This record gives sequence, structure tokens and C-alpha cells, in this order.
Amino acid sequence: MENSYLNKNVFSSTYNIELNISNILAFFIGFTLWFPSFAIINIGNRVGVQIVLPIALIYFLLMIFSTSKINKKLFLVIFLWIFILIISTLSSNYPQDSFMGFLRYIMQFIVLFSGSYIAMRIPDRKWFIKGYINGALISTIYAIYQFFAFRNNWPFATLLQNNVSQPLKVSAFGSQEFDSRSFAFTPEPSMFVELLLPAIMIQIVLILNKVSLKSVSILLLLLSGLVVSGSMSGYAVLFISLLILAMCYPVFRKNYFKLLIVCLIIAFLIVILVSTLPSFAVIFNGVVYRILTIHEQILALSSLSLVSGYGYDYSTLSRLASTIAGIKVFIANPFVGTGTGASVAEAISSQIPPNIEQRIAASSLPVQIAAEQGIGGLLLLFYLTFIAIKKSYKNYINFVVFIVVLVHSFTTSSGVWDLPFWFLIGMAASTTDSTDSDILKKNEALGRKRNESIYSIWR
Repeated sequence: MENSYLNKNVFSSTYNIELNISNILAFFIGFTLWFPSFAIINIGNRVGVQIVLPIALIYFLLMIFSTSKINKKLFLVIFLWIFILIISTLSSNYPQDSFMGFLRYIMQFIVLFSGSYIAMRIPDRKWFIKGYINGALISTIYAIYQFFAFRNNWPFATLLQNNVSQPLKVSAFGSQEFDSRSFAFTPEPSMFVELLLPAIMIQIVLILNKVSLKSVSILLLLLSGLVVSGSMSGYAVLFISLLILAMCYPVFRKNYFKLLIVCLIIAFLIVILVSTLPSFAVIFNGVVYRILTIHEQILALSSLSLVSGYGYDYSTLSRLASTIAGIKVFIANPFVGTGTGASVAEAISSQIPPNIEQRIAASSLPVQIAAEQGIGGLLLLFYLTFIAIKKSYKNYINFVVFIVVLVHSFTTSSGVWDLPFWFLIGMAASTTDSTDSDILKKNEALGRKRNESIYSIWR
């Protein structure tokens, strides 16, 4: 009897230690996702190891050797994906370089499984959200500082920029090609926005469930970060995501009035910033111009002689061209793909006309994967996306953050070292049966207010 009591105490103590460690690791995974341009080590001047990777690996190993269950369906998908990657690597024109690309995918899969385990452990999920929001606040404050530092030659405007795996915008700092848009601790503005949008969506959901000064203040600060990034994709993806959620998601349909108020707050903030500071007006007007001239960019692709001199948004044009190029590469090798790394980069860049800004990857994750790995990789991506949407639908936070990063990755991002997408798809695909809706119903049965209960889950 005494031994049984001691065993229970030892088990309880071990579990508490494991829980405390996993909470801390989950927090720092969320926090360090915001530093993709910083590498703790660069391997062979080709692969930079982001600071989040060893933390995610330690968390992953801790979960494997604990009593935590693994998502078997997710494990099977990744097992098949690794098999497809091996085939595409062996058939690549540059097998050695494609092998390095294969290792990158292995690292992304580790991050995916870390997100999966965090989703299945509610305390870890809460700590991850805290770490992610803290990272968002620090990065946004620094991005606002960058906005003024670039224009006034202040010091410390380009911190933690050494990752050789990333196309670092800072490499053009000081030249005429540098356009002075903020990107915080990421390689360039669109990646900063990809991290920023899930944080913005979290605050919008919190406000829809319970309006608080804290959530509104954080939302306004994060929106300021969106403005200083000058990213057209940020506005477009936010608008598309809100439109999708307003049409198909119960939390948004039931709160149309509050959602309208939130949208008015967003518009009001932008108007104030644009009217107060000329620098904001210039950067925002540039975004508006890029949106209004998208049809001209499409026309330019079909009539390349128009692409000369000035008057066109070369960033939008090159993104469209790279996506079309990626589709052509996939059509040429539909079964096994071209392989990762230099093989697919060379194939895509060769399809982009010389008078358009060159890109080494398609600006769409499914197109990039199709070009690299053929129809097998594409089908696995779509199947994993289907699982993620289906599993996370009843969980407010998991669903909305996945939708916004999904829209961004499918429309404007190539997915090269796209760790936020892989983490959040793993998290969404492993959402537990104990959903926020179930928790709300239990709390309502106990006489608690709905708004207070949802707010407490994520705070």
C-alpha cells in the first residue's frame, strides 16, 4: 500500500515536471517563430538553422518519450510524403542539392509534429499562444522603430539578419533597390505579414467574444505593424480571410455587428496614420496603387512588350509570373516533379521572361510543391489541408489562424522555409475533441457567461 502511494507520488511529480518543461518549450516555440532571419548556425553557407528548430526538436523528442499520443493519420501522411520526397530527390537534375532540400522538409515536418502535440495538450496550446502574441508585440514595436530608422538613419535598424537560407531584404540595405518597408526580424515584409496576420486574427476573435481594452489595444498595435510593412498581400489576405470567415464560420456570422465595428476600427486607424504622417501616406498609397493595377499586371504577362520602363508593380508581376512558371514546370514533370533546391529553382526561373524580376520559387505553396514533387506531393498537401480544416473547425483560435495562414501560403508565399504554415497546419490537423465549443457548453451549464469563458481559455 505504501509502495503504491509512493509510486503515485513519483508519477505525479514526474508528470508535473514534464508539464512545466513542455509549457516553457511551447511558449518559446511561439515566441521564436518570429525570428526566421536569425540563424544560430549556418551550415556550409547554404542552410541556416532557425532558433525555433532546436526548441521544436526538443519538444518533439520530449513528447515521443512521454505518454503523449501521436496523431496516427498525420504520421502516415508525413511517412508517405518523405517517400515521395526521396523519389523526387533521386530523379532530380541536382540530387545533392535536392537532398539538402529534403533535409529542410524534414525540419519542417518536425515543426509540424510539434504543432500537432501542442494542439493536443491544452496547457501547452495556451502557452504557445502567449509566446506567439508576445513575439508579435515585440516584433511590431521593432517594425515601427524600423519604419522611422530607415528614414532617419537611426542605428540598430537591421538586427538579427544572418540566415543564409533566406532571401534577406537587408542585403540591399543602403542601395537604390531598398524600399524602406519594415520587416522586423524576418527576411522581408511579406514574411513579417504572414506571422502578423494570425496574431491579428486571434485579437479579432477575442474582441468578437468579449470586447476589452487590452485586446483592442493589441489589435491596433498589430495593425500599425501591418501598415508599416507596406505589404499589399497583408491587406488582401486579411480581407479575403475575413470574407471567408464571415460567410462560413458561426462565430463571425453571429457577430456581424461587432465584425463591422472591428473593420471600422481598422479603417479609422489607417486613415489617422495616413493623414497624420506623410510617410505613412506614401507607403499606403503605394499599396492602393498596386491593388488597383493588378489587372494591368495580368495584361502585361500576356503582352510582355508592355513591361518596359516604369509604371508597373514589378513585385506583383513577378509573383504572377513565378506562379505561372511553376505550373508549367509541374505540367512538364507531373508524376515525380523536378526535385527541391536548385533543380526546381532553375526550372522555374527559366520559364520567367528576362524582362520580369526573377524568382527561384513559385509564389504559391501548392504550385511550388507540385513543381518539386509532382502530383503525389500536391495530393498529400491538399489531404493534409482537408484534415486541418475539418479537425479545427470547432476550435475558434486554431481555425481562424489556420485559415489566414492558408490563404497567405496558397496565394503569395512559396513555402520555402515557411515554418509558420507547417506549424499551424500540424496544430489545426490535431485539434483535440475537447473543442472550445464543448468547453463553452460545459461552462454555460455551470452558469458562466459565454463571453467570459471563451476569453479565459486564451488568456
